[in-house]
Amino acid sequence: MSWQAYVDSSLVGSGHIDKAAIISAAGDSTWAASSGFAVQPAEMKNLVNILNATGDAVDKAHSEGVHVNGERYVVTKIEERSMYCRQGRTGIVVVKTKQAILVGHYGENVQAGNAAQTVEALADYLIKPGSGRVNLYGELGVAAAEPGAVDEGADVGPDDGQASSEAGYGAEEVAEEYEDAVELDAEADERPPQQDQQEPGEEGRRALGLLPPPKEQQRLLRADYDREADEEEDLL
Repeated sequence: MSWQAYVDSSLVGSGHIDKAAIISAAGDSTWAASSGFAVQPAEMKNLVNILNATGDAVDKAHSEGVHVNGERYVVTKIEERSMYCRQGRTGIVVVKTKQAILVGHYGENVQAGNAAQTVEALADYLIKPGSGRVNLYGELGVAAAEPGAVDEGADVGPDDGQASSEAGYGAEEVAEEYEDAVELDAEADERPPQQDQQEPGEEGRRALGLLPPPKEQQRLLRADYDREADEEEDLL
């Protein structure tokens, strides 16, 4: 899946983000963006400095806000890899992965939490494909990324418009594995508890072929008795 497809399908396609951009983690290029949503070079560098906690970038962000696409936003929260900003009833969510920075903008009718989870979910997928965040993908409707998209130390860039690949899973595959596991657990719960194993009785041993039929058993016993009697007579 191309970086532009992530913007169009996984972010904007979720319904919680109305425009987005993906820039390099170094802040030197834009890899994909919605029409009319451009993160300027100076804005990119500032985002990188804030997320990397370079110098006094975090303090300045809290006191002065940040600019994205020429608009100023008030910073509400900065975490290790994420930053959340507001402008009235709209806002942006910025999340860093190992190779890229995701920037998502949400409108007035979207809850900030839903927008944040949508961007965070894509970042999680790019960093750790197949991590099992089934509920997050399913409930938020984040488009399933195709197997092969990964952000774990791979060389990625905008040259061919593709994320480099190392066998990853999309949300659909993870959901199927989760459902299979749930079904197996349910089947295990329905099984009757195993009884303590005991040595089979006479009838059981006969059924297993360990004892001869009753008549044959009596014949063998009589033969053994006669043989023992003959041996006793010889001794006398």
